[in-house]
Amino acid sequence: MNPMPTSTMVEVLTPIWQRVLQLPSVGADDNFFDLGGDSALALELFNEVALACGRELPPVTIYHAPTISALAALLEQPTSARIPPLIQLKAGSDPPVFLAHGLGGSAMDFFRL
Repeated sequence: MNPMPTSTMVEVLTPIWQRVLQLPSVGADDNFFDLGGDSALALELFNEVALACGRELPPVTIYHAPTISALAALLEQPTSARIPPLIQLKAGSDPPVFLAHGLGGSAMDFFRL
């Protein structure tokens, strides 16, 4: 199965984001979290993406591809991107803080922090 071109993938993802975020419109470069997205909505988003695109990605992917255009580019790749073990949840100039999730948890648990 050939991956969909980015413009087609954006057309597939946009209504999913609108449904999940309950917004009338979402731009291709709008940030999921700036639009009100959270860890629970990321789970819902990636469940719908899996149904629509046939690709299962971990919800933590939203930190690496927080926009429709970034997620479309990622889905366009023939294989899933490898998610690095360290995830920057928020950019800042302060010294970094590292947290480790418990067994069976994920970085999504720390989003509200």
